[in-house]
Amino acid sequence: LKPPRGLSDLLDRRGVTIQNVNRTTLDRIGTILGRALAKGETPASVREELEDLLDDSERALTIAQTEMSSAVSIASRELYEESGAELVEWIVADPCDLCQENADVSPIGIDDTFPSGDTEPPAHPNCVCDIAPYVVDTQDIGQDALDYILTGE
Repeated sequence: LKPPRGLSDLLDRRGVTIQNVNRTTLDRIGTILGRALAKGETPASVREELEDLLDDSERALTIAQTEMSSAVSIASRELYEESGAELVEWIVADPCDLCQENADVSPIGIDDTFPSGDTEPPAHPNCVCDIAPYVVDTQDIGQDALDYILTGE
């Protein structure tokens, strides 16, 4: 998120546009969020800083929550892929219908998309879902069952 255009690149990757925010402001938001993530802070901890940029408390918190979640989810999914995970699952806490649908189809292939059209959370603003690698204990499972789990056939 920190480098110039870091947040813009993240938003472009997800096909998301934040209305009425210019490139300079996006870069400043990205710097604030990147610093917060590096320090392990929560979205609420950067709310005031973002309010100063956006003049809107609720919008500031929504952007912080959504974009910090997005950065963490993308990094997690890439780590799982690099580690050899083939399947991922959508993890929900207090799901909306869309997120529950994503959870219900889990696990899916790591390169596949969930019903929401996303490869990882967030599926919507303020989404607090997560993604996790799906691990199958194959020690005592037959080859036919393993093939079905991995390919659906």
